[in-house]
Amino acid sequence: MKNLRKLPSVFSSVLGIGGLFLILAISFAGCNNPAGSTAHVHDWGKWEFKAAATCMAAGTQERVCSQNPLHTETRNNPDEPVIPTAHDMAWVNTLAASATANGLDTYTCQRVGCNHTDGTSIAYATGTAGLVYTSIGGGTAYSISGGTVSSGTVYIPAYHRPDVNSPFLPVTRVAVSAFTNQSGITGVTFLADSKIDYIDDSAFRGTGLTSITVPAGVTYIGNGSFSNCSELTIVTFAPGSQLETIFNNAFQNATKLTSIEIPASVKVIQLRAFENCSNLETFTFAADSQLEWIGMYAFNNTTKISALIIPTSMRIFTGGGIVENAFSGWTSSQTITVPYADLEEMLEAFMAPYNPDWKFTNCNAVIQYTP
Repeated sequence: MKNLRKLPSVFSSVLGIGGLFLILAISFAGCNNPAGSTAHVHDWGKWEFKAAATCMAAGTQERVCSQNPLHTETRNNPDEPVIPTAHDMAWVNTLAASATANGLDTYTCQRVGCNHTDGTSIAYATGTAGLVYTSIGGGTAYSISGGTVSSGTVYIPAYHRPDVNSPFLPVTRVAVSAFTNQSGITGVTFLADSKIDYIDDSAFRGTGLTSITVPAGVTYIGNGSFSNCSELTIVTFAPGSQLETIFNNAFQNATKLTSIEIPASVKVIQLRAFENCSNLETFTFAADSQLEWIGMYAFNNTTKISALIIPTSMRIFTGGGIVENAFSGWTSSQTITVPYADLEEMLEAFMAPYNPDWKFTNCNAVIQYTP
């Protein structure tokens, strides 16, 4: 019976120790209970920076429970209220461009609920779909070629960008053989503010072009650029043309071309440039022409030009000239007026060591001299 009397005190001691462990367990395990539980106990750290203030929201701070880093609290930073000017700005296309018409980009805040904008910019017309653009000039410009375009009127843009996040760069060159032998192409339009400065070799050779206006910024028309364009009837040059050189065969065999005026800026007409333009009737040079050179066979068989007046610039420029056979095939019904008092003066000015007939070999046109 004595042993039985001792049981309650032993039981109380054991219970006391177990109760202590139970309380500690609850204290440490309480942090795993769902938020809001009466048993949930956190040991919070300091408030730390979480996000900066923006135009739409105050800055925020966060603190983390040391017992469980998955448990956090967030609050507005009392020292960082909403900052009305803290925008997240980017260019956004707000009016899509078409093949021929410019659109609009707007500098816009990207934050939800903010309507702030700060200026607009032109989204340049895209040109004909299917054209191919190649980066040139160390990534400062593009050249253009036909790609999948094979018919109708081609619209060539002033600028190009591959996507809305890339800058617009100028399109400065029509590439070699860009549209060669695409007979279904009947027109080409260089869009407003064109930056084209070079129409490269055979660019439009053998196409079905009926007319073209060459942009003012073009300085070179390459070899055979418009050769074999048998439907080409009208060639004009935009006001303020800076064209300097018409290269070999440029308009060769443009058999329906009837008239053309060469810009004052042109200095060189190269080999066979207008050869076999069999219906070319009117060929003139703009006032104040700077022409220095007419190449071999340049006007071979252009026999419908009744009269051609060579600019006085040919007399001023020492070292230039009219090369052998330049007017080969011309007949006695045609007249060429040159800015010299006579043949002797012309030869002295340019190619005196050569055969006196050098300038007009195989040419039966009437030569008129004007001092």
